[in-house]
Amino acid sequence: MADTYVNCVNTTAVPPALPVSDVEDATNNDELLCLVRDAIQTEQWSNSQLKRFEPIKDELATNHDNGILLRGTRIVIPHKNENEIAA
Repeated sequence: MADTYVNCVNTTAVPPALPVSDVEDATNNDELLCLVRDAIQTEQWSNSQLKRFEPIKDELATNHDNGILLRGTRIVIPHKNENEIAA
């Protein structure tokens, strides 16, 4: 059930101007987001780079199909794509 919810958010929350594949590629190439994804899966938040994510760690999830990160019902946009969203 949780995977179905995550997949639903994943397909409906992406801005139309930004394809899911672009978010997926950027997430997979973003070192920090890969660390966050690993921490979600292993529940190990000891890396000092993850300190700023600890307060919201219970709000984070990852899509197992493509690795995109979610915070609640919102997709975590990789730094590389932030300018595309703001435009």
